[in-house]
Amino acid sequence: MIFLLLLCSCSRREAEKTTPLSRPIAKEASEPAPSTEITLQKDESLVVLPLTPAKQEHIMLPLVRQARSLPEDFKIGLLQDQLYGYGEQSELLATVRDFFDALIQARIPAEALLPETARALSGYLTFYLDREIIPTGYRLGSIEYSSSSAGSGAGSGAGDSGEVARLGVRLFNQDAAATTIASSEGALYLERHDTEWLITDLQIDFQTLADPYPRGQQKFIPSSYRWFAGGS
Repeated sequence: MIFLLLLCSCSRREAEKTTPLSRPIAKEASEPAPSTEITLQKDESLVVLPLTPAKQEHIMLPLVRQARSLPEDFKIGLLQDQLYGYGEQSELLATVRDFFDALIQARIPAEALLPETARALSGYLTFYLDREIIPTGYRLGSIEYSSSSAGSGAGSGAGDSGEVARLGVRLFNQDAAATTIASSEGALYLERHDTEWLITDLQIDFQTLADPYPRGQQKFIPSSYRWFAGGS
């Protein structure tokens, strides 16, 4: 009996050795892998509103009216803005410009002078014009207004409709070749009569216009000067 069991065991081992093991079936390398397709679907729940045309208030900013930055002169300080102003100030500046434009042409415009002071002022200017001390250019300082009863007191500029006005003036005398230049600074005074402004006085040294000064030697130091005719 034992012999038969041993014989059957040996026979089973021999059968296992001769039977080949089964291998897994490999896919052909030539077969391409199946491609994955991505399909975009429109979301019907998303609603896109149409663009509305731009309105004027959407593309434009409100213009804030502020005082413009103006240059300053060494002697008379901040210059007057001659491009912007209300009606009264525009008339005053027109009178001043006409007066100095006439002086540049060696003329004294009698219509721009106050009758009570016209004779004295004309005599003063004629003395220098006859000696060919004639300005070739000018600068106008900022205007100061005051009441005629307040004397020389200065009021605020824009919006003030006082009866007396004062502004700094700087005159220049440059030769035709532009090789030399002379200057003089002072103040111009005006009074309003009815609807027009008339010049009452011009306090300036015309003799200085005959003495050229060397150019390019004066250093500019901001805010270091505060000279002004009749003020500080």
